[in-house]
This record gives sequence, structure tokens and C-alpha cells, in this order.
Amino acid sequence: EFDEKIDYLKTTTDTLINIAGTRFYNNDSLVEKGSVIDLIPEPDNEHDGDAIRVEVNGKTLGYVANSPQTLIDEVKSATNLKDKLKQNQKAEIKFWYMSWALIAKLI
Repeated sequence: EFDEKIDYLKTTTDTLINIAGTRFYNNDSLVEKGSVIDLIPEPDNEHDGDAIRVEVNGKTLGYVANSPQTLIDEVKSATNLKDKLKQNQKAEIKFWYMSWALIAKLI
């Protein structure tokens, strides 16, 4: 299963994100593979003007990763995505990677 995830990450043409901070918000139990999540830009975020909040059923799940400590090579950062997001952009949960990275693809 791990090798399949690695292969997907390296070969997909999907636009992928990593959701950071899920343990802080403690709402990761609300998602499973295939769950649809909302991506909400936060240009006025005091910590990161490129921040993109991730919500599930109106509850914050975390944020699109945007720092070297939370990114993996195959995903897009919030900074890379902020100007490319459609209004009401959604993503689909794909899988947990190495138990700390929640990977989703833009839909």
C-alpha cells in the first residue's frame, strides 16, 4: 500500500495538496478517503497572507501546507495555489501519507 501511494505521488497529473494542522483542530475524524473538502483563501491571515483554510462540513480541518517542514515534494504549497484556486474550490481526500500528511487532490 505504501508503494502504491509513492507511485501515485510521483506519477499523477492531479494537483495535490497536503493538509497541515489536522491534529491541532482535532477534526480529522470527520474525513475519510473520498471526502470532499472546501478550500478557503485567507488573504488577511496574520500568520500567512497566502493561507488557505481547509474545511469539512463547516469545521476547520487544517490549512494547505505552506512551509518546508510540512510540505512533501509532490504537492503544491498554498503560495503556489493561491492565485489558481477557483471560487468555491473543493478537493477530495486521497490518503494519509506517513501518518502526518493528509493528501488531497483538487477537483
